[in-house]
Amino acid sequence: MKQGVKILAEKSLQTPGKDNDVVNENIEEMANEIISFVKLTGVNVIIIAGPGPFKDMVNQKIKQIDNKLIVYVDSVSSASRAGLNELLRRDIIDQVYREFEIAQQLKILESIMENLAKNTGLVVYGIEDIKKANELGAVDKLLITEDYLTDTGREIIDELLRDIEKKKGKIMIVPKDSPIYYQVKNLTGIVSLLRFRIN
Repeated sequence: MKQGVKILAEKSLQTPGKDNDVVNENIEEMANEIISFVKLTGVNVIIIAGPGPFKDMVNQKIKQIDNKLIVYVDSVSSASRAGLNELLRRDIIDQVYREFEIAQQLKILESIMENLAKNTGLVVYGIEDIKKANELGAVDKLLITEDYLTDTGREIIDELLRDIEKKKGKIMIVPKDSPIYYQVKNLTGIVSLLRFRIN
């Protein structure tokens, strides 16, 4: 996942007077611009922040346009770069990232469980079977509990994980407070969805 901050646009909106139409036009314009950036960049999670109720109105409009988009709303003291910097120092960024990671891990685990139930041969678990699958370049997505990274034999695990990444495998470390931790732990703590069958 790419990380960092990129300013896509800066804009001054019309100042509303007694006319409510200006507010509605601003909401419409902002929501449509956000949706166009979402489509352009392919993101599925955004944070809307600002002072006052305008951010909530934009959020409601976005949900009318695209109800699949995940939107977080937060308050900052100004709708400027200073407000952006304020937002970046907040816990909401960590919360969004963590929830995004958990959602990704959950999707991978659901796919693993579905393949196990159907006996497709596209799932391996246990360190030895993961090593064999990696030698063949078959590891597509790997879930590993954080315990593996603190246990003895860490050098072997680190080497294996580096090799999986070199072969374009996706690795997700499952922390102890994750809702899927015990499910992964019950599958030996290391489980992989394969690109192709190896048996």
